[in-house]
Amino acid sequence: MAIFDGYLPERQPSAATIKRWRPVIAHLIAHLGHDEPRRITVDDVIGWKEALARRGVSGRTIREVYLAAAKVVFAWAVENRRLDTNPA
Repeated sequence: MAIFDGYLPERQPSAATIKRWRPVIAHLIAHLGHDEPRRITVDDVIGWKEALARRGVSGRTIREVYLAAAKVVFAWAVENRRLDTNPA
């Protein structure tokens, strides 16, 4: 969540985006069982995506909401040297 919180002041997304993406990032953290971004792997993100699909989340929602949020936030973290690679 620290990366998401760091992303917010610089990129200044809309209130609607913050409201939609904060629970997405929280869901990823809950799925992983930790809040340590350097430990997140591509396989972790794939497992999260598969778990969402098993829960009945539509492919479009997974792609356009869950993965989109993760990709953007992790890309920001890479640009700001908080992560070496983007696992999403």
